[in-house]
Amino acid sequence: MKAEHRKELRANPVVERLGQLWNDYKIKPTTSTLIFWGAVVLIVAAIVGWRLYANYSTQRMGAAWMGVADATNADDLAKVAADDPGTPPALAARFEEARAKLRQGLDKLTAPDEKDRTEAREKVHNAAELYTSLVGEADDRFPLLKEEALMGAAKAHESLGELDAALKNYRDLAGLKASSDLVRQAKEAVTQLEDPDTRAKIQAFYDQLKQPAGTK
Repeated sequence: MKAEHRKELRANPVVERLGQLWNDYKIKPTTSTLIFWGAVVLIVAAIVGWRLYANYSTQRMGAAWMGVADATNADDLAKVAADDPGTPPALAARFEEARAKLRQGLDKLTAPDEKDRTEAREKVHNAAELYTSLVGEADDRFPLLKEEALMGAAKAHESLGELDAALKNYRDLAGLKASSDLVRQAKEAVTQLEDPDTRAKIQAFYDQLKQPAGTK
């Protein structure tokens, strides 16, 4: 049986080729031998490198997600987005930053103190810019996030009295092939802003918000 097994091995051209290469390597390195073992080293290095990179990438993404979860302010979120651009944690951090700025801005948009209102408008403006850029970043891979970005941009622009920009965002959202609540709300907003009388009342309301406290 052993003799037959050895005969089968000798009959195997691949085994014979590898055996010959190994014998050649022990005697003196030929060009074919160097190519073969060079390829082996490269393959092994690639496998090891890929595993190391995969482990590093996993750990880095885990740390990035923890950064999003542990963020206490917009600066923390902006740092996560800057450190790992183009990654899901960065996208999540930018959305959280946009939400925080819009929420904080809207909370003080009607504050009695002029300084607070000015800071609030600046935050809403920043949120509008951030949401606008997020529309393209979310694109069709994340349809729900794209809807949120369009609605966030629309609300931010409308809150600043920028009705043309808001109407564009509402139209883009209303034109999406979806039946979500945000799309429905966008369609209603488009109807209101396209009506001259309703739009005039809305514009007058936001213009009044920009006036100093006590101004009628």
